[in-house]
Amino acid sequence: MSEQTYHLTLNTNAKPVNRISYVEKRYLYRHRNKEAFLAGENFLVTYTLRNEGNAVFPGGTLIIDIHWSNGRLESSPYTIPPLNQGETAPIDPAEWGILDVGYALFSARVALGSGRVQGSHQGGTVENQHLAPLYRDGTNSIVSNTSFFSIFAQAKEEYYQYWAMVTSAVALALIALKEVIYPSILWIISHLT
Repeated sequence: MSEQTYHLTLNTNAKPVNRISYVEKRYLYRHRNKEAFLAGENFLVTYTLRNEGNAVFPGGTLIIDIHWSNGRLESSPYTIPPLNQGETAPIDPAEWGILDVGYALFSARVALGSGRVQGSHQGGTVENQHLAPLYRDGTNSIVSNTSFFSIFAQAKEEYYQYWAMVTSAVALALIALKEVIYPSILWIISHLT
């Protein structure tokens, strides 16, 4: 009996679940051109698996690990139903908390079968399971223990400092208008008449 080869593509999307003002969002969008992920807030991740191969995928377990910049690791298994050729399976959205400022790196692997998945936090390996390869698209594979997706989280203080600087600059401009420009205009008008 020959071993079956599967070709699964994994599509990932993350969206913050934070409650920040429109002005704060505009600042973060402009500076990162991404969603505003804030430390201490939550975010929602959705995964979609598609069977791109010629064989029927028998089902298994998708294991997602999130590696935070402070060294913490979160891991979560998701059940994958059997997939026919070209069939897509959305995985239920998962809400996570942002644990630290900086990058959060996602790694993934698929264990075949419905058995219990035993993960190791150090190596991120799955013991006593057959692994199926994952792909970002048709050709770029997702290597186990290698990041395939990331988010960047900021502290609220970062953009509060930015708005404090903008407010100070506007206040300085108003003081300059009152103390320097307005008296200069009055002096010019008085010498012209």
